[in-house]
Amino acid sequence: PLLHRGLWLQLHPQPPAYNSIHNRPAYNS
Repeated sequence: PLLHRGLWLQLHPQPPAYNSIHNRPAYNS
């Protein structure tokens, strides 16, 4: 499910779901 990106990132610094959907290194930064 699409949670608040900021909140989700805070809870999970590297979520596999977002990596699969977006597949971008931006979330890693």
